[in-house]
Amino acid sequence: MSNKWMTVGLIAVAIIAIGGYFYPHIVSSLGATGTRFPNGLAVGTTASVTQNKMTIGNSGTAIGNLIFGTCSLTLSQGTASFTQTGTTTAAYDCSATGVIAGDNVFAQLATSTISTTGVIGGWTIEGVSASTTADSIRINIRNNTGLSSLIPQSIASSSVKWFVLR
Repeated sequence: MSNKWMTVGLIAVAIIAIGGYFYPHIVSSLGATGTRFPNGLAVGTTASVTQNKMTIGNSGTAIGNLIFGTCSLTLSQGTASFTQTGTTTAAYDCSATGVIAGDNVFAQLATSTISTTGVIGGWTIEGVSASTTADSIRINIRNNTGLSSLIPQSIASSSVKWFVLR
């Protein structure tokens, strides 16, 4: 019985060795070296670091800083209260240490955020930008509930996640 297994094992090794001889190239799961993807990413290229900035791909834009955190909404100039009429958008400020005017800012509400009416996506971020005031971002939030409503505490208090690329 053991001679059968040894013979099968030797045949398997021989097949693998012959296959490796005739097909020696290995293609990564992302594609062959030099394959280009959208937004400048390419298999086989490396990131480069110049003067404390990182560039991904051959023609990517240099990234110098990545800053992230969470914040609580505060009333912005021109926004009178946290109550919003249904289907309107209002601007709010959020404290974001390290952010300066001109930064590329991205933000999202907590994934557990729900509306008081049960409408999926009841409150959404319509836009976000670095404020002209240092350490602050401006967030435009839309009330999609269809009702005049106070922004839920789960949104207004430390649930806004943000990050900045500079």
